[in-house]
Amino acid sequence: MFNPQKSLSGSTFIVSGGASFLGSTIVRSLYAAGGNVVIGDLNQKDAKLLELELGERCRSIKCDVRRDPDLSKLVNLAVDEFGTLD
Repeated sequence: MFNPQKSLSGSTFIVSGGASFLGSTIVRSLYAAGGNVVIGDLNQKDAKLLELELGERCRSIKCDVRRDPDLSKLVNLAVDEFGTLD
């Protein structure tokens, strides 16, 4: 279970649907706890706005989780930007 009091500094997370209301809440919580966050969402406009709002430990990419090539790009972005995926 996620404990918001625990530091997630150095950990990297992918949040699919991260631009939606619930997804963005998860993204913000992980980021506030020190985590690196990669947002995968079909709504690239809102995902990019959230990335810009949060800053250096957040990235976003247009992603349809039903498509393997999109999932590969999502994971590759996380690893390329942050070196690991937790």
